[in-house]
Amino acid sequence: MALSALSAHAADLGAYAFGTAGASYSTIERGDNLPSSASVNSGKQTDAAWEMGAGYRFDRSLAVEVSYADFGKSDANFNFCGFLSCVNGNLSAATTAVRASLLTFLPINDKVELFGRLSLNRVQTKVSLGSDSQDFNRTRAGFGFGAHYALSKQLALRGEFEYLAGAMDLQYNGYSLVKTSGQSALKAGLSYQF
Repeated sequence: MALSALSAHAADLGAYAFGTAGASYSTIERGDNLPSSASVNSGKQTDAAWEMGAGYRFDRSLAVEVSYADFGKSDANFNFCGFLSCVNGNLSAATTAVRASLLTFLPINDKVELFGRLSLNRVQTKVSLGSDSQDFNRTRAGFGFGAHYALSKQLALRGEFEYLAGAMDLQYNGYSLVKTSGQSALKAGLSYQF
């Protein structure tokens, strides 16, 4: 049994591609320095998420990955009343990331292994209010854990929970419009070994 597990995992070394899809979760809150006449609804936001990338498996316990991820969009209703008029609209924050990750694996048997992830993410958040939009770029750390199930020598299922740390204070025209919490994601997909 130990010999078969060793040979199965030895075949996993080298380059691979992967894709996952699932749901992301964040919290959106009112900014710190909005005028008292402005309001932004707060709440928990869930949206679709997906990721595509490539990796390289060095040995049974270590791999690196680079990828592009879309964590979906958070929405809020915005209302601002000035001296003569009021502005109402939808405020949205769409989040994507270019990522580099280090993965460590723990083989359970010849088909199943657990893994942990540490990632560095260049996150772009596009804040839109009506027809106006503004981009914000941040570097954020992330971590996650998941499982990997071999369907064949080359094809495997993977599932993962991940968290991108760090709240973001999104400024727009000098005002702190909204603050977002860290981003969580639950994803599942496939990987293919070349």
